[in-house]
Amino acid sequence: PSPGASSTGIDGAEVDPQTLSELPPAIRADIERQLALWRKTRRSAPPAKKPRRSMDAFLAPPAPPPALDEAAVAQIVAMGFSRKAAAAALERYGDVQRAIDGLLASS
Repeated sequence: PSPGASSTGIDGAEVDPQTLSELPPAIRADIERQLALWRKTRRSAPPAKKPRRSMDAFLAPPAPPPALDEAAVAQIVAMGFSRKAAAAALERYGDVQRAIDGLLASS
């Protein structure tokens, strides 16, 4: 920086050239080097901003549960389990075989 002109430092504070000139040469050189590196990074495009999340995202009702495969429910009901138990097991385990295994293990 030119003498008498202040510049903005890394933390946004003004850097006083008079104060810099009073520092020992090694420290002043290090600070000026760091400021120069910092200024180079500020010339690049600003980072993409993250979308702001509002409370609406948190207060929104949950997504509806996926529709049940009626054929899979019927297959389990045909084995003697109730429709309610079959539907719950399918939601919990995801497929017919694991749902049946879960129902048999819990009975």
